[in-house]
Amino acid sequence: MRKYFYIFRHGETDLNNQGIWQARRLDIELNSKGEAQALELGEKLVGKGIEVIFSSPMNRAIRTAELANAKINVPILIKEGLIEADLGEVEGLDIKAYRETNPKECEMWFGMEPDNFDFAHKGAESKRQIYERFRAVLEDLLNEKYSVMGVSTHGAMIRMLLYGLLGRKEKVHNGVPYHIIHEDGEWMLGE
Repeated sequence: MRKYFYIFRHGETDLNNQGIWQARRLDIELNSKGEAQALELGEKLVGKGIEVIFSSPMNRAIRTAELANAKINVPILIKEGLIEADLGEVEGLDIKAYRETNPKECEMWFGMEPDNFDFAHKGAESKRQIYERFRAVLEDLLNEKYSVMGVSTHGAMIRMLLYGLLGRKEKVHNGVPYHIIHEDGEWMLGE
């Protein structure tokens, strides 16, 4: 059976705008730009046939789901496994400043080469662990009664999923949906 997922990163927060690493310990709200992105996202999701939105338990993901849902009016269900990555000791740090003093670690984190897929900052999940956690959630969602699902989550989660599932290396923007299809045991990117 074919299942469709529209997976999206939450709208912008002030910490995103300031270039601060935010993960699961910093649970802040969307800023006004992030709210506008979530409303625009809702427009993009109209007519896709979404039956439900599964959301990370974090405020920024829930609020994005709520604002986008104003246009499609479906249930929103919290899924703990969609929570943002644990970034360990780098959470709350300025990314640019950290990059200047730790260029090798940043190269390993932001680069998506197979050799560094097991890289993790101190006390954090590795990129592989993030991917495996998100993939397990999606595999679980395949058992849901819904055929078309929205998923409100976080940038690191989506970035690792796109690489791990599809070999795609790309920056994940706030409020942009990725259409992923599962059929006959295969994952593919939709239009």
